[in-house]
Amino acid sequence: METVLLYYKYTEVENPEDLRESQFELCSKLGLKGRILIAKEGMNGTIGGSEESCMEYIRVTSNIKGFDGIDWKISHNTDDSFPKLKVVVRDEIVSFKAPVNLKNKAPYILPEEMKELLDKQEDVVILDARNNYESKIGKFKNAIAPDIQNFREFPEFVKTIAHLKDKPIVTYCTGGIRCEKASAYLIEQGFKDVRQLHGGIAQYGEKAGGKDFEGTIALYNKFKKDIYDLFTSCTYLDAKSLKATIKFLDGFYGTINNPKAWQKDFAYPCDKNGTGNVVIKGLKEDR
Repeated sequence: METVLLYYKYTEVENPEDLRESQFELCSKLGLKGRILIAKEGMNGTIGGSEESCMEYIRVTSNIKGFDGIDWKISHNTDDSFPKLKVVVRDEIVSFKAPVNLKNKAPYILPEEMKELLDKQEDVVILDARNNYESKIGKFKNAIAPDIQNFREFPEFVKTIAHLKDKPIVTYCTGGIRCEKASAYLIEQGFKDVRQLHGGIAQYGEKAGGKDFEGTIALYNKFKKDIYDLFTSCTYLDAKSLKATIKFLDGFYGTINNPKAWQKDFAYPCDKNGTGNVVIKGLKEDR
């Protein structure tokens, strides 16, 4: 049984290269694999290994200056999730390419509060901060889903919803990392009442049962099977979105290097007619 850690922390990193070296050394020593992104704005990682090694990683990393208080998302998997360890330095831990001050990020709304808000059908705008190939798989009921291929396009999209600046808005994403920047950017653009879903869809599934989420979060299929099972509706993924999803997963999880694991674990819940499983096959030909 493999333990998988998913986490991020926005905090000032004085020397990203030094942190990269120490993180690579720590993970190698503990036998952990996966991907860790490091930038001057913080760190974002998805890694897996034995439970003992993951707990030691949490202990050591939490003692690094600025990295206390991380909201660790822990799950378990019967297979090895990652073929290798990759620790890299980037300009951003999530690419946005627009000036934004994270000190302006929106306050959180807890999953239980989000569920209550949706149950009461309050007059609030639910805004998806993810890419279109993710929202096509599943999104909150009546949510606005930007038609963007990557997060860098979000600032341009915001111009199209300027008429909503006086409306209460709740942003959400898969695990929360993109909403930190998205919510801060909205506030800096003059949106007056913005909140962000704490822990994203993942935590909403755990703590609120996934109610009012239509579709699935297939990107979590391999690592969060317990959450995946909570989202059962069916949405067909068209060819263009499928290729974009494959590209995203290839860059983030590296599983295309392991075709057997890929075909076994990354299956979408329905075909075009809404029945059966669509397993991604023929990846080499498609790419």
